[in-house]
Amino acid sequence: MMSACLGESVPESYVPMMAQEMGFDDQDQATSDRRIDRSIDALIIGAGVSGICAAIALGAQDVTYTVLEANEDVGGTWFANRYPDCGVDTPNHFYSYSFAPNPDWARYFSKREEIHQYLRDCVEKFEVRPHIVFGERVVKATWSESDLLWHVETTRAGERRTYSARALIVAAGQLNRPAVPTIDGLDQFEGLEFHSAQWPSADQVELGGARVAVVGTGASAMQFVPRVAEQAERVTIFQRSPQWIRPIDQYHARVSDHVKWLMRHVPYYAAWFRFTLAWRYGDGLHRTLRRDPTWPFPGRSMNSTNERHRRELEEHFEQQLRERPDLLDKVVPSYPPYAKRMLVDNGWFETLKRSNVDLIVDPIARIRPDGIVTMLDDVFRVDTIIFATGFRATAILEDLEIVGRSRKSLTESWGANPRAYLGITVPDFPNLFLLYGPNTNLAHGGSIIFQAECQMRYVVSMLSEMTMAGADAVAVKEDVHDEYNRLVDREHEELVWSHPGVRSWYQNAEGRVVTNSPWTLVDYWHLTRQARLSDYHMTSSDSWRPA
Repeated sequence: MMSACLGESVPESYVPMMAQEMGFDDQDQATSDRRIDRSIDALIIGAGVSGICAAIALGAQDVTYTVLEANEDVGGTWFANRYPDCGVDTPNHFYSYSFAPNPDWARYFSKREEIHQYLRDCVEKFEVRPHIVFGERVVKATWSESDLLWHVETTRAGERRTYSARALIVAAGQLNRPAVPTIDGLDQFEGLEFHSAQWPSADQVELGGARVAVVGTGASAMQFVPRVAEQAERVTIFQRSPQWIRPIDQYHARVSDHVKWLMRHVPYYAAWFRFTLAWRYGDGLHRTLRRDPTWPFPGRSMNSTNERHRRELEEHFEQQLRERPDLLDKVVPSYPPYAKRMLVDNGWFETLKRSNVDLIVDPIARIRPDGIVTMLDDVFRVDTIIFATGFRATAILEDLEIVGRSRKSLTESWGANPRAYLGITVPDFPNLFLLYGPNTNLAHGGSIIFQAECQMRYVVSMLSEMTMAGADAVAVKEDVHDEYNRLVDREHEELVWSHPGVRSWYQNAEGRVVTNSPWTLVDYWHLTRQARLSDYHMTSSDSWRPA
């Protein structure tokens, strides 16, 4: 049925995953006929997409939990990011919880306000809000071997508090620490400057008639620059490297009432639609990103299919810029498609062709009080500088001190190389579970919400296994952790994100891919379906029992 639905072959490994997603198999192998001991409670750091998922999953198991959220509302990145035209570039019928489908999405690719409201609605529906402590910033979490608990220190308005729980679930995310480049003279700039993730309120910024510099051409810039160009007197875009940009027919489309009716009333229509999105915007692409050792043009593409994708994208670029060949040389990347994050065309090329927009590829040398100076000594006078320079994605949890059994912090243990077993657990840090941890980002396509559900299925399974074994604490074995990460690295060696000569926010300073998962969605679903206690050391309150 899946192969017929898509018109191409779908492997057998998708059957159990989709049977569960569609409700044909509603028994979760990890938790069926098991309960979690009432003595096991949890602290969740963060009330974004993953933190909400964690809260709902624990609530379904009657686990006592508290969510610590630094902001004043839920939503994480969808609360914080408020730049113009902010939205999702994954279809939102898939960028949603499988257990909470929304048949009334207004768009196929929703904007920030609709996504944020969906998350707020889920918090209310599953009665999560009473468990959230807002405005509570976690500064330190320490594992105590004496009572086998995590003790978490927070601060709010200068007041310090301490919370304790058996399990600690960190759902702080990867893309929440803005990266602002160090540029000589930035502190002397007399105009307004800010990062796109810290967009000022309407009464703090007025771009109408302003001269605006945008530094960076990543995913956020793709969304907000077209809107800024409609207001500003002049927009000067400073591009460090060109990006692959793909058109999506439904990117601006609204969902018709007819489709909403189908979603609501035709059995399994929504589930099958969701499956097609998971395949076409995810796993159906994964195999095309693998290196073909016999491919004669490895510098520009990975294999024959990746080359076809490249030519299709180049044709789109050429069609959009046929009357501006001067721009074409600036925007076509030399590296293979998908080596960096693939961007969605939000009217980008039409914006570049506007008479009030300039695209500068000469590197920035310095900033002076009234503008920006390039390496060629060209001066661009501007009133406002907007940094669309992404996030410190590889510095996972750098702002949070988590101290494990050996009294070393997690960031000390990691250094510049964050690693975790399944992206979830780390040796020497008992009962610590990371959501959206190292090597769990999806770069081939898919939904991070899908990843969060997989991770929480694993966490719930582990808490259930602990109950069955009478364990108070579990810590992944170092050899299990290390072997898994060797597999991760081995897979990445064959994938496009490790393409020679390409540097991106996926990699650490040594070039190791530390953010992305090398696995397909279905691979990760199988890997996280059931926790195995044999992978862990167990501790009870009265003895040490290696598994």
